[in-house]
Amino acid sequence: MGHTLMNGSIKRVLGKKEKICIVVDTATWHSQLTHASNIPLRSWNKNQIRQWLIDHSVSFIDQYSKSELLELSYAYAPEKEYIVDETAKQFDIEIVRLPVRHCILNPIEMCWAELKKSVREQNTTFKSKDVEKLIWNWLNNCDSTFVSNCIDHIQVYEENFKKVDQFTEQIESELNDDDNIDNDSDLTEDEDEDQ
Repeated sequence: MGHTLMNGSIKRVLGKKEKICIVVDTATWHSQLTHASNIPLRSWNKNQIRQWLIDHSVSFIDQYSKSELLELSYAYAPEKEYIVDETAKQFDIEIVRLPVRHCILNPIEMCWAELKKSVREQNTTFKSKDVEKLIWNWLNNCDSTFVSNCIDHIQVYEENFKKVDQFTEQIESELNDDDNIDNDSDLTEDEDEDQ
């Protein structure tokens, strides 16, 4: 019910034709697998792993050790499906996953940093209720300009990463070309020696 209400509210504000996209990082709660894509863990006992293999129609020999059964289950592991992604599909919401350890590409991290800075600067009583009021005050004053600035800031980093990738690929290509030239010249020298 909550997701339906939230999605309906967002659609009313943005319009039905607007596409909604949610950016998530690799936090545990964003990366929980659906039941269907869970695979056996090392902590499972041999019978649990066997049952998983049977449920997934994977044949095995009874004499297999636990490690062999695990290896077999990894070989036949289903494609990963995340609960967040499956829920988002129901509401026609796109999920974009950030790369591991790239919090600099996540605009929410900038928002959190600004929120914490604001609370730190204004907190004089150190009481939970006062901190909560400061948080709500900051959230209520957070406008679209601030959010747009955070996104623009992230896009600058994104462009820089793209430039570095292009530069690295260019250098890598040139180094590979140099290797080929050296190999060709080595062959020519060897051929000269044979003659």
